[in-house]
Amino acid sequence: MIDNIASADTSIGKEMRTAKSSVTDARGQLPAPLLKLGSFSGGNNSRDFQRSMKLPVEPVMVTTSVKAKQDSSEVVEVKIPVLLPHRILLYLFTVLGVLIRPEDIQQYWQHCHEFCIWAQNKDFDGSHVPVTIYGDTARYGQRYDQAKVTGCFMSLPLWRPTSTRMSQWLLFSVNADLSLGPETLNPLYLAIVESFNEAFHGRSLEGPLLPHKFAITEIKGDWEFHYHTFGLRRWWKTRYICWRCHAENHANATHSCFDFNDNPTWQGTTVSHASFVANIYGDKTFESLQQSEPCLDCSEAIL
Repeated sequence: MIDNIASADTSIGKEMRTAKSSVTDARGQLPAPLLKLGSFSGGNNSRDFQRSMKLPVEPVMVTTSVKAKQDSSEVVEVKIPVLLPHRILLYLFTVLGVLIRPEDIQQYWQHCHEFCIWAQNKDFDGSHVPVTIYGDTARYGQRYDQAKVTGCFMSLPLWRPTSTRMSQWLLFSVNADLSLGPETLNPLYLAIVESFNEAFHGRSLEGPLLPHKFAITEIKGDWEFHYHTFGLRRWWKTRYICWRCHAENHANATHSCFDFNDNPTWQGTTVSHASFVANIYGDKTFESLQQSEPCLDCSEAIL
């Protein structure tokens, strides 16, 4: 069932109806989890599906704001489950036995220290296991039973299992049609940041020490994810379409994005980190962060 939903060949609603039919046809000759899944009324399939799934890591419920309806200006508060990174990492390394060789970590940081300015900070002592945050938006379901969902995932660049799907761990997901952008996402990210602040020092919020120290070294995602996460002033519908340079989509562009010469003019207009924060980062991103209150018992901020 989970594989079917993940492949986007079906929807939660359809799979829930299938489960309910299976329970009826089998007359109780089924395992307890499937019996529970087929016993719900069908009034809220997404909620019932989550209730029936037992996760090895307990999520926390974070309050955030969303649109009441897709075409509504009314804003309501909802609680969204967030799987905290330090809990996932503790489970992966202490229960499942994920192993990353020390020499691989050392080689990774040698490369970063040589080529990445950010890695030259003294806090990066070469012992942290690198972590990637990845976001993507996709539409699931068929015909009228569809939902556009934005998911935020975590992965480990130095750990590559045979199945790619087994290397991506969901932190949270939101209905993209109801999202308010940074206003919706920042409270969820704040919970993740507080968790990673502890993981950076090899600690967990609950007390147990982690087997390693961890640091976010990569943030990846599609354009829509970056636009809604950072509230970018530049994106594909504006004149200046790139957040890394001054490429323009305009008839009178000084640095046309359609300049495909060997030495295009936009190549020499790389945006600095300071310029990105000052001129390309959206104002609403900072406003919603300032209005957000710490949602976990952790006040330290190093990220």
